[in-house]
Amino acid sequence: MLDNGDIIAAREGADGLDPARMGSVDRSAGSIHDLDLPVATSCTREDQLEPRAVEKSTFAFLDVCYHEPSEDVPTSRIGTYDISARTLSWIVELDPTSQYGQYSLGPGARDVAIGVGNRICNSVAIYQDGVLATPHLTITEGARSFRLDTISDGRQPCVEDAIVNWPAWSPDGEHVAFGASGGAAGRGGPDRLTGQFTIYDLDLKAAAIRPVLAGMSDIRCLEWSVDGKRIVTAGTYSGQQGTWTIAVDSGAMSILSAKIYDDIAFAPDGNKLVGQYTVDGRADQIEVVTLK
Repeated sequence: MLDNGDIIAAREGADGLDPARMGSVDRSAGSIHDLDLPVATSCTREDQLEPRAVEKSTFAFLDVCYHEPSEDVPTSRIGTYDISARTLSWIVELDPTSQYGQYSLGPGARDVAIGVGNRICNSVAIYQDGVLATPHLTITEGARSFRLDTISDGRQPCVEDAIVNWPAWSPDGEHVAFGASGGAAGRGGPDRLTGQFTIYDLDLKAAAIRPVLAGMSDIRCLEWSVDGKRIVTAGTYSGQQGTWTIAVDSGAMSILSAKIYDDIAFAPDGNKLVGQYTVDGRADQIEVVTLK
């Protein structure tokens, strides 16, 4: 959601055959109006995905460009587009890989934390000033340990790797929250997703990681509140599905919605949250929730 209240969303064509494009949501009409972003002529297909508000009339997005003959390994980058000035800028060129997922921008839109891989094999990459700078830190869960900087993107077997995903940069730029499951190591296929996940807080200056909350499952997204006091995530906790707020300092939880949002974004003032969810496994719906 931009400063003026506009909601930006990615729109795919019928049956997902047409490239994904950015659009502005008309909430009264229930439709999306395409935005005229420049398209790279060197791509056989270019998808514009995962819009994120930056400031005023500017939003960021993930650009995925497919090239023949190796269309299974596209090139990806994060860019920003100013709707008012109609200007496009690029923040970072990402390492070529099969897929990227949720990403988050640091203050000033210069730094990026992004999920790398597919749903089964996943890790997190942190870029600072355009350079890959994921800290070389070890996380211990019970008898298992795993490295935060291990790249697990699905191109190589990941049975022995943990799952690390859903990075979210704090508003002050000093922390990155993420979800991880060390219990995924030693499992193959969809069984890797059946374990418990822990929400972690990475302190970039101190180069330290601490657990915020354990016991989540089926995590879909994660975001830091505008005031920096809460983390919002969607999934299952203690057998209950929904979207939750977690106090960063204490780990105390409260349910925000009985829906599991696939993506979430805060309004600039922090008083509202935009949630996107799926109906009947197909149609995406968007709703705005006023926070207490």
